Amino acid sequence: MILSNKTVSTASLPAGCTVNARRVEPERRVPYTTFNQNTTSTVPCGTGQMPLSGTKTDLVTLSVDVNSLANNVTITITGPSNVWFGVAFNATEMQDTPWAIIVYDVDGKVMERQLADHNPGSILQGSVTVLSNTVTGGRRKVVLQRGLKGLTKSHYTFSAQVGSIPFLNALGSTAEFAFHANRSASTLSLFPVSAGIPSCLCAGSASTINGIPYGADCRPEPLSDLLVQNNPTCQVSSYVGGLACCVDGSFLLDADQTPPPHIDNVFFKVRFYYEDYKPMEHQPTYHIEWCLNGGSTAHWPSPYWSPHVEFDIVKGVSDGGAQNVQMLQSTFQIYNMFLVIPGTCSLTDPSCMGADNPSLGPQGIKLVMAATHCHAPNCLRQELMFADTNETICVGTPEHGTSSDIYNEAGYLFSPPCTWGDTAGYQPPPVLALNRTLRMVTYYNSTYGHPGQMGIFQMRAVFA
Repeated sequence: MILSNKTVSTASLPAGCTVNARRVEPERRVPYTTFNQNTTSTVPCGTGQMPLSGTKTDLVTLSVDVNSLANNVTITITGPSNVWFGVAFNATEMQDTPWAIIVYDVDGKVMERQLADHNPGSILQGSVTVLSNTVTGGRRKVVLQRGLKGLTKSHYTFSAQVGSIPFLNALGSTAEFAFHANRSASTLSLFPVSAGIPSCLCAGSASTINGIPYGADCRPEPLSDLLVQNNPTCQVSSYVGGLACCVDGSFLLDADQTPPPHIDNVFFKVRFYYEDYKPMEHQPTYHIEWCLNGGSTAHWPSPYWSPHVEFDIVKGVSDGGAQNVQMLQSTFQIYNMFLVIPGTCSLTDPSCMGADNPSLGPQGIKLVMAATHCHAPNCLRQELMFADTNETICVGTPEHGTSSDIYNEAGYLFSPPCTWGDTAGYQPPPVLALNRTLRMVTYYNSTYGHPGQMGIFQMRAVFA
């Protein structure tokens, strides 16, 4: 049931469709939706790490509060005190073999099970902590808490990115756990619970531009800030422009006209300096990269492959420690860069450091080069650091040319890379274990808006 549905034009809400929830009873929240016609609003969406909550009454009353900041979920189940009752998550039938919580016995003991097809299944290792267990007016209310991630693959994993959870609920005929006397299937809807910070309904939705699929692929924190900040690139309704409007074969003209028949002859001269490869002295290097949208374009197919790596710098946003400085960050594990679909990573691929390569072990990689890829002139600097210690690995700062000297030509830009090596004059290469967590942070001048911006660390590495 939707409490209300209205259209507004305001700078105090995110642009487009949003949903929030209002408490109408002690154990019931009802959603209300709003369509904001102000497409220039910079108010962020309540996604990513926003607390979510939902309540559904069927045979039992189930309430779930998901708190990704605290990394826990609170589950409240209320049912008759004289019979056993239970809830199974992410299931519409018992043959889905779901994780279930059973409240049984005269004193309301709690057990966890993995159900089977028309079978009570097996008892699982306990993962919930009982916060309270009370009986009032013949109704038992049990409040439980556990971590978001399931203890095993048989335990359900909760996420702040999931807006609804199908569930089964059942009642017994006695307090002793046995065959159910009644059962039902239902769905629990989850909504943000912080007033004024609603969730954006259309963010990341499938759409097209000129018939070309538009997939923003904005990912939640800590992988990226784009979704929680409601960056205009995250939904086609607020997309201002960029690479998605200029695919191969497109012409960008200053008027509605037929492209003029004009050809430029461009000549390049490239000179390579090299030395012969010596297997006992040299190691092959591989291209790896990470983007501020929480993914990589280095290898496909991969769970973190992201072809849409552009976003907007929004005019006037100041969250980078100074006026008109916008900051974006991505926190990721080294292993995220190497996840590939098994059998797809050719050992001759210059980007194949993935799981298919037998040289990749838990010791990870050694970094030999890291280069900033961001669009000037509003890209100020880009940093790569260890997330746990904030120790800097690399800082890339674009340099503006000031003369007619080579590599310092006025009107041109250069972003010096960070390099490491085993020879004199170089710092030793950083060793990055697969389970090490890094953070990349990029600062942009937001005095003027700038669509189609990027933030990428393009790197070369060897196996450790």
